[in-house]
Amino acid sequence: MANLLLAFPEKSETERNAIAAKFYQHLCDTFIETIKLLSISGKELKRRFEVNEVGLEAAYAANKVVYVYGMHNFNWELAQQGISQIARYPYVAIYMPLSNAIMERLIKKLRGRFGSILIPATDFKTHYLKYNKDPHILISGFDQSPGTGDKAYWMQFFNHPTGFVKGGEKGARINRAAVVFLHFYPIRRGYYKLDTHFVTADARSLEDGALTLQYARYIETCVRRQPANYLWSHRRWKLSWKPEYKELWIDKNALPDEGGK
Repeated sequence: MANLLLAFPEKSETERNAIAAKFYQHLCDTFIETIKLLSISGKELKRRFEVNEVGLEAAYAANKVVYVYGMHNFNWELAQQGISQIARYPYVAIYMPLSNAIMERLIKKLRGRFGSILIPATDFKTHYLKYNKDPHILISGFDQSPGTGDKAYWMQFFNHPTGFVKGGEKGARINRAAVVFLHFYPIRRGYYKLDTHFVTADARSLEDGALTLQYARYIETCVRRQPANYLWSHRRWKLSWKPEYKELWIDKNALPDEGGK
């Protein structure tokens, strides 16, 4: 509710409560659907997964590595498996290893059922070397709060100074990757659609920070369209803006003290 108040101060408490109620329905559906994903057939998954591939097609035309950036929308587990079925290139996904060995095996089984190649975020560079020379798709999302404010890009996000991790953009620029943004959302209960938005054929052609700023704007547009579909349960604004971060501010259309806290 604190996140919703920060993001939508113009809405009434009744409206925010309605968003929260719908959010919890999506959260419960995701829990049940994720269990089902352990046994769902490829045919049934495709029946429940509609894709607008126009953005991916434009990226394939560049004939290079494709970086796709999603966001924490429901149901992200289903989205990952659905994309792995349609991917034209080898499909590489970054994941955070779990300390519980049983859950670690379970999540690797779940996410690798349809051919996804899983790389642990804790040792990404070592494992990624074998893939980064050939065309492939790398999927990630960096729409959660960074670890520290002094190593982030800062911009206005829902009218608040907000830090975004730099790593998502850094890898794309190093590899001169084609970039696609993803928006995944329910069209009715149990059925989903994926929109793909082409950004650039070469991430290095953009100014430093420009890709992250576009990503933040894309997320905000999508979330405002379907506010209950975003993962509001994580603390998106746990870091506060500080004047010493001024060199990290990348939003040229807004000052860091506008709408701040």
